[in-house]
Amino acid sequence: MANTEAAHAFFYSEGGFYNRRTPEAFCNDLFFSYSTCIAKKTRTKDGRRILLLSKNKFSSTTSKHIAALKYACYWDIIEIPQQIDRNNFDCDEVLNTLYSDLKYSADTNLALKRNREEFNYNYETLQSLKNVEGFKVDSKILRKYKSTYERINNPEELAKLKAKQRAAEKKKHEQLKIKLNRLIKNNNMSELAKLAYSYESFEEKADLKKYLNPNNNLSFIWFDGDFVKTSQGVRVERQEVETLIKLWQLGKVKHGMMVGQYTILEITTEFVKIGCHKIPMQNIQELAEIINKQQPKAA
Repeated sequence: MANTEAAHAFFYSEGGFYNRRTPEAFCNDLFFSYSTCIAKKTRTKDGRRILLLSKNKFSSTTSKHIAALKYACYWDIIEIPQQIDRNNFDCDEVLNTLYSDLKYSADTNLALKRNREEFNYNYETLQSLKNVEGFKVDSKILRKYKSTYERINNPEELAKLKAKQRAAEKKKHEQLKIKLNRLIKNNNMSELAKLAYSYESFEEKADLKKYLNPNNNLSFIWFDGDFVKTSQGVRVERQEVETLIKLWQLGKVKHGMMVGQYTILEITTEFVKIGCHKIPMQNIQELAEIINKQQPKAA
């Protein structure tokens, strides 16, 4: 039986049963996709027929079953959260999920459309379930978030919220710019690269990468103990790199020379290309200065 046939049979048959060995099946008021109940025929407290339908899709096949049920249903539909492998809708579990998601979405940036949509879904679904058999919605929770719901759905209040958010973003951008400028002022290119391409997370990281590598076509190197690391995650023996830099200072580096397993492909006044690494000459010069400072002074 196709998805659409099973869905129509679910609404128009009297308590029929469909083979549970197939992906879709129904038994009395419950419709299953594999082993999970994704729909339930029920009533409101004033007697109207409604369909409780899983908001969660789980798989492409279950998505098709849900779409078929929506198409076949001629009652009001309330989409609610459902857990996989549940053989019914657990009212308390559904409500607790909605309470938790409502609290979480209320604490997000409601100036953003996707966050408002998530908040509205949770709040409006709880409102709808107040009148559904088997559900005991906590009215205190709805009252707690009523003002937030009204505010984000009022055009004038929403405009104020968005303006406040834009001002906050502008202030944050200015603060990040100050921090970035301080980093740039106090560190050379190799130090900045080490920060930008490390595993450490910090606010200025994305802007720092953009500053160093605006066209995303450069690689950077820095000393790390006995090794030289690159922004592409490659590690080379430090001694080998130091020897090469000393030869470069003496004008003895040529095209085709090897650095580990990498070949020097191009040398210009702006960069040196070694294998897949295009390294700014400034980065090389800074490492050369570090090497020179470490050399013992002549007697």
